[in-house]
Amino acid sequence: MRKPALWNKRRGYFEARRGIPEELRAIIGRNEFRENVGANKREAERRALALQNRWQAELDEAGEKLDASKPTLSTAAKHHYRQELAFDDHDRMGPGRKAVADLNALSRPVYASRLRLVASGAIIGEEAEALIGYAADALEAKGLAPDVPRPELLKALAGVQLDALTTAEARDKGMIAPPEPTNPLLTAPDPEPTTPAEQGTGTTLGDILTAFHKERGATLIAVTRSPPLIPAGFPVLARQKRRLIRK
Repeated sequence: MRKPALWNKRRGYFEARRGIPEELRAIIGRNEFRENVGANKREAERRALALQNRWQAELDEAGEKLDASKPTLSTAAKHHYRQELAFDDHDRMGPGRKAVADLNALSRPVYASRLRLVASGAIIGEEAEALIGYAADALEAKGLAPDVPRPELLKALAGVQLDALTTAEARDKGMIAPPEPTNPLLTAPDPEPTTPAEQGTGTTLGDILTAFHKERGATLIAVTRSPPLIPAGFPVLARQKRRLIRK
């Protein structure tokens, strides 16, 4: 266990100090630990060692909070899935919805077949970027992308997009309660918050769907998407994925 630095102040007392890692300073609220441990050096050393346990506990707790606040594949997947439901809802309620529905019905099977290949790792690189790269870009722009290699993120999002397409297809068939997705990234709960004050965000797929249907009954979510590059040979898909939703 690291021993705190012991400083002999001119004022006649010793001071225990320990620096705080830069990434934890905002959580703890200061740059270093510092405390008066008395004028007697031996007693000051004893108190400094006792302080070490308390300070280390604070550092550990701050580290846990930092880890919990970082995006994961699961949180990114849930965000993307929810956004896709919002896009689908907008298409169904916006002008030209019949034409959009017909277009989606034609392009969805083709798009889904290519996504399965991305999810399996059979399609990588530029084609994978063309099919699902827009979703990764949107997550990165919002600071919601997890710290994983880009190919891994694309594979994960492709699998999530397949669940979103399944839900859209079920809605096309008039199902009042579409089947819940089966992708493990969507069904996995988020990490437990480290303090009660951090509770309150949805952690399960059921929470996401409940919140989404509440939003559907109130105000449409306004979202925008940068149009991805679509490979030649997918003109219908290009129309589907290039749409921009106005606020």
